[in-house]
Amino acid sequence: MMKKIIKKFSTKLNEINKDTKMEMIITGHSHCFCMGVNPSGAMRLEAIQNDVPGVYGVMGAWNGSRDDAYWEFVAKHAKNRCVVISWAGNQHNSGFIFSNEETFDFVLNAKDCNPLMVNKTIIPKRVLVEHFQPSLGGLAKAIAILKKGSPRDIILLETPRPKGDGDFILPFIKSSKHFTDLAAQLGIDIDSLAISSLAFRLKLWKLVQELLVSEAKANGVKYLSMPVALQSDLGGLRKEFWANDVTHANANFGNAVIKHLANTVFKGGAS
Repeated sequence: MMKKIIKKFSTKLNEINKDTKMEMIITGHSHCFCMGVNPSGAMRLEAIQNDVPGVYGVMGAWNGSRDDAYWEFVAKHAKNRCVVISWAGNQHNSGFIFSNEETFDFVLNAKDCNPLMVNKTIIPKRVLVEHFQPSLGGLAKAIAILKKGSPRDIILLETPRPKGDGDFILPFIKSSKHFTDLAAQLGIDIDSLAISSLAFRLKLWKLVQELLVSEAKANGVKYLSMPVALQSDLGGLRKEFWANDVTHANANFGNAVIKHLANTVFKGGAS
């Protein structure tokens, strides 16, 4: 099934005009690693080897975040290239991964037809918007820096959807100092840990994507959603694309995203 999905995104590549040279640079936070970006070592621009020509990554200099020097480096190499940004993407897990925290619900938007959870406190959406907004701090400045480099396009990527199997996630939670420290702060016994539902984390993820779309529009750049074929039947990330950790996708997902990007960039399909 996975090979069929990736093959589907490759078919349009043969239709690209060979006289048209198009290059892209993959940048951003840790979700860009599945696309071939190496976080280790000094900051450098390197080609990413895959079926799509002209794809580069800004390697190295990863300390858990990205500073102005990083975006200025990208801008120096951005001229006439498409700069692809993977920004944050773990907000739906941070502070919401434990079942003990699944105590509330909210109305996502007018199109959300899912019933609200029974026996949960209903909170205003704006409370969560205010909670998540700081995680986008610095994005507008990064985009402003990139624009000085005269890129052909700047594309903000939809980040990977949450994983749906709590039994798969739990061992990685228990071996992560970040999450065990968080559990201790919340007074949760590590041996009784349970993962919050996919529906809960997926709704939070969708809210974060809404905020990313708003940031893209406000800063005059494009936002690119991922194909439905990468989703599970329940709306999470398909299992064959899970990396062996709590939140990240694997290289097969990264390859599919790059091919989707190539088809979209050449065809102008990002919104």
